[in-house]
Amino acid sequence: MKILNLMLFLVLLLPLANALTIGDVTQTPSKIIPGQTATISIEVRNEESKTIKNVDVKLDLSDPNLPVAPITSSSEKTIDKMNEDDENNLNFNVITLSTAESKIYKIPLIITYQDKDNVKFQKNDFISLIIEAKPSLDISSNNNYVLKGQEQSVIIKVVNNGLAPVKFLSIQLLPSSYYTLLSSSTNYLGNIDSDDSDTADYKIRVNNDAPKNLQLLFTISYRDTSNKLFTDTKYISVNAYTNAEAKQLGLIKTSNLGLIIGVIIALIVIFIIYRMIKRRRKK
Repeated sequence: MKILNLMLFLVLLLPLANALTIGDVTQTPSKIIPGQTATISIEVRNEESKTIKNVDVKLDLSDPNLPVAPITSSSEKTIDKMNEDDENNLNFNVITLSTAESKIYKIPLIITYQDKDNVKFQKNDFISLIIEAKPSLDISSNNNYVLKGQEQSVIIKVVNNGLAPVKFLSIQLLPSSYYTLLSSSTNYLGNIDSDDSDTADYKIRVNNDAPKNLQLLFTISYRDTSNKLFTDTKYISVNAYTNAEAKQLGLIKTSNLGLIIGVIIALIVIFIIYRMIKRRRKK
């Protein structure tokens, strides 16, 4: 008999245990960058033919690994009463930490409520928060100029000035009629963290008919933290000079050794001639 009564009690409680459901959960904006504020909207529904009260909905942000904090409002909201088929939208204002990694975070959701007899129920669930920073890359050259007709090394610096790291990065120097590529066209740099950089080295021979403002065209391929593939095309401009032009501009230092040796030889010759003339006059 006791077992039968217990089973009957549980059957009566079961509808109430399932009375409260979570509907749509949205975040605005849909993808949050680190350091940005957002609004999480949670729809709560009472789908049973019973009234419930003291509905408490809480975002559990206590985990130190969650880079999210409430802002301008509490992480806990209360609904005094929900009648049959009532729906309520609760808005939580949050801010993400500037150091947050780009990925999907699971936030525990704790809901408690009471029936008309003040029996308390608890429902535990999770919602997802998407933090995603778009990668941003820039390139530059360590070479102030290149010399026409000569083999030389061109060093390209790739800088990640975005808020998220990039993965599996490779950079390719595209061919041109103005230079001959003497090394591999593709350099694999791998992962580059935010506010970090890496370099790629290419060996080229610039043709004599190359313009003074030579453009080097690159294709950069990489993935973000969500493994989304990006392909960017970027170019840099370098000055191309002949050897004579570079000397004239003072870019190539000319040695004075030959001039010094010439002056010394001329002085020796003058000294010898002077000695010879002096000896003849004595005779």
